[in-house]
Amino acid sequence: MYKYLSIVAIIAAIVVLGYTDESNICEREHASSMATFVRDAKNCSVYSICVLGRSMGKMACSSGLVFSITYNVCVRKNQERDDCNKTSSLGGISDDKLCDDYPNGNNRNPENCHSYIPCFNHTSMTVMQCPDRLHFSLKLQRCVLAKESDCEIEKSKN
Repeated sequence: MYKYLSIVAIIAAIVVLGYTDESNICEREHASSMATFVRDAKNCSVYSICVLGRSMGKMACSSGLVFSITYNVCVRKNQERDDCNKTSSLGGISDDKLCDDYPNGNNRNPENCHSYIPCFNHTSMTVMQCPDRLHFSLKLQRCVLAKESDCEIEKSKN
């Protein structure tokens, strides 16, 4: 679900805002990958979408919401997923319980089998998506076919 929201946000930014010269935030944060979200350092409700190191413009969450750099979506302020004041503008929650299994590796995303959370020194980073139709395997530390995965989330939904 987060993957689709991210894609919609990127398309909306490109169509509505068009290309801007606000690339300095993307350059400052070294956001040079295909598409990266960068939260404003002074206002957690504002974020930029960087594509190939260039800003596509600033976006703002609705009232009462803040942008979660870990999940790349707007979330309710002061709720569990609110990582404002806990992370850098590019993500990373220190001493994150989601990193308990592999403090310096990839950990399962409790929300779905199609993504994982990289951790470094017990600090979680931005959720990473597996390619289509693949699930993350905690044991193998990579994305694999669903039948090879040790993820139980979607099996328990059936």
